[in-house]
Amino acid sequence: MRMGRILVSLLALLTVAYLPQGVSGFSKEDIAEPERPKAYRPVKPLVKQISQGNPNVYAIALTFDDGPHEGFTNRLLDTLKANHVVATHFLIGRNVRKHPELARRIALDGHEVANHGMNHIRSDKLTAKQLTWEIARANDAIESATKVRAAFFRPPGGTVDPSLVEVSNALGQTVALWTVSAGDFTSQGNEPTAEQVADRAVAAAKPGAIMILHDPMEPTLEALPNIIRRLRAKGYYFVTMSQLAAMPGAVTTIPKSMPSPKPTTVRPVVPEGPSR
Repeated sequence: MRMGRILVSLLALLTVAYLPQGVSGFSKEDIAEPERPKAYRPVKPLVKQISQGNPNVYAIALTFDDGPHEGFTNRLLDTLKANHVVATHFLIGRNVRKHPELARRIALDGHEVANHGMNHIRSDKLTAKQLTWEIARANDAIESATKVRAAFFRPPGGTVDPSLVEVSNALGQTVALWTVSAGDFTSQGNEPTAEQVADRAVAAAKPGAIMILHDPMEPTLEALPNIIRRLRAKGYYFVTMSQLAAMPGAVTTIPKSMPSPKPTTVRPVVPEGPSR
């Protein structure tokens, strides 16, 4: 009887060992990927909020809002890779759902993935319950695509109040604003040129700056090599948001006024999610 059990076990092991790839239901990629935690326990954020790194350090965090987008994000990543620059990408959850492969490439290329809400709705249009849903659902979409938990949340439009900071921190995320804007968006039908975007970015740059740019904006993509080259010539180097926030001396207060970001598209309040 005992010998029979041993033979059956050996036969089972030999069968699994010689199964062709895919018969067991798992590919090498599936096995290599870490299992997603069943219950996420938020980690206390490094700081509650941040609007600038150390103002005495010549480091700049390039940040790109609103991605990922088919036909643009890959070209943006190619440009960053060619120039050996790391950046932080504040992703919209619904865009990540549409293009998880682009979000995955952002992480695999060594960039930081961050949260820009599920539907890109201004926080002052939401209740605390709806805001929690917006951030949490975007977190899930980003983590599902990249296997990385976002450490930062940037509120659409830059609208910040104590309630938003509390909700974001409770979900384990630092509220990330920006120091300077390249003004790379279309205003009243007037699209800036690549030269204008580059000139604005370089003129506004300062030590420890968090620079806001946008995905997808063609002038931004065209201006990016010029921005990188000119800032490096001034002595700047590029870091992610996590690297900037980890430096002693980061500015963790919210300024009374901020450079104008891209105008937020007017949308119905929470097209899906919890009720008030």
